[in-house]
Amino acid sequence: MSAPLPVPTPPPEPAPTPAAPTADLGVRKLIVQTVVGLVALLAIFLVVGAIFYKPLVAAGTWTVETLGGPGLVAAFFVLDAVWLPIPHETFSGLALVGGMGFWEITAWATLGSWLGGAAGFGAAKRINHMAWFQRFMRGRARQALDIVERYGGWGLAIGAITPLPYVWTTWAAGALDMPWRQFLPISLLRVPRIAFYLWLMELGFLKL
Repeated sequence: MSAPLPVPTPPPEPAPTPAAPTADLGVRKLIVQTVVGLVALLAIFLVVGAIFYKPLVAAGTWTVETLGGPGLVAAFFVLDAVWLPIPHETFSGLALVGGMGFWEITAWATLGSWLGGAAGFGAAKRINHMAWFQRFMRGRARQALDIVERYGGWGLAIGAITPLPYVWTTWAAGALDMPWRQFLPISLLRVPRIAFYLWLMELGFLKL
């Protein structure tokens, strides 16, 4: 009686590498979103500026006279430290139509964004071991996590200047233990992003 034939064992499956393809697709998608978003934003600013200019000026004047620059710092700090579905341009736009100067707004907003981003980055380093935070980063903020994991500092730069929520990229950088000496200089790329979007609002609100 012949011995039974050995049962062949299937070859091991290759280890998945989701971050690289997901990140590459995410960057290409962000480029398209940035171009389309800029055109749409300019159109929105033009329409809103034409229809609601007087109420916006009244609200902006109150904002500038009551809250001033420190209020702008506080708003950008919160939005870049804790994710909220509120556009940054809500506050910089009100300051603009309220009479605050272009570069003054840029300076106050940059300070708030830089401090808020640093706070979120530092917090992510401390809470990265918590299960709820890991679930969030690998769920809703997965795109930001993949991009920063794939590109490192360049990934953080992408978050600073594109529609990808900047707060998610700072959290991702903190969760991946990026050094402070790398994070802080890159986060200054918020300056051109804030200034450029403010310029678009100026075209829409003040050049009619």
